[in-house]
Amino acid sequence: ALSSAASDVYKRQAADMDKALEVAQKKDDAYFNRAKLIYGYQLDKPEKTYKDWTYDRALDEVRKAIAIEALPVYVQLEGDIQFAKKDYAAALASYEKVNDSNIASPATFFSAAKTKELMEAAPEEVLALMDSCMARFVQPYSEEAAPYLLERAQIYMNNDQARNAMLDYDAYHTAVKGEVNDVFYYYREQAALKARQFQRALDDIVKAIEMNPTDLTYQAEHAVVNLRVGRYEEAIQILNNILKADPKYAEAYRLLGLCQIQLKKTDEACGNFKKAKELGDPNVDELITKYCK
Repeated sequence: ALSSAASDVYKRQAADMDKALEVAQKKDDAYFNRAKLIYGYQLDKPEKTYKDWTYDRALDEVRKAIAIEALPVYVQLEGDIQFAKKDYAAALASYEKVNDSNIASPATFFSAAKTKELMEAAPEEVLALMDSCMARFVQPYSEEAAPYLLERAQIYMNNDQARNAMLDYDAYHTAVKGEVNDVFYYYREQAALKARQFQRALDDIVKAIEMNPTDLTYQAEHAVVNLRVGRYEEAIQILNNILKADPKYAEAYRLLGLCQIQLKKTDEACGNFKKAKELGDPNVDELITKYCK
């Protein structure tokens, strides 16, 4: 149950909103502010909802505002509430109206793109909205554009457009003046690897490891890049170091086996594939079928 102190706060806020509506010259503004307050309250995920302060109530209030004057800022809030309710088709319709208005911005196009993504729309539709989002920034991109570049890079990666993802990661790196962490280098390395830019992939994964030497995922990725460029002995050395740190790191046994296959050491490889399987690696069955009798 709500504590009496919390209940008193909400009661006062509700009374203030009623009073504001009573005296407001612009009733639409009062309805909008009430909708915004209730929406913000629900976003905080209260354990027990105060009276009828639900998303539906917020939607009802903002629609009263829209009925008086359909200002784009009201329609944007309508979309945000529908998005929170997971009514993505309705949210998209609201966001599209906003994007046709004078308050269209990177954030409003991004809202539409994320909504389309959640509706499982065609990737080119999502990317078109992200392109409209980015087109509202001046190049070279500033720090303000950086989060949107990361988002578009991720969408490119999810849709096998690794080269475009790399360009966005590079633009992000410039926008934030090189102030990035190990996770950034790991993501950009994966884009470079998919784009077959192996030297860049190696450089980035080495930077990630320098910044976070104990993360075995990065070390395994370092082995993967070495394996892809035919540096099997280097990869084996990295994998042996991983297994010293964690003898139950299943993926390392599978990768070790792949290196040994390339070096024609099939028996040793099959022993490592078997070990990977015992430790629950889901990707080793095909290799056992292919190489091991």
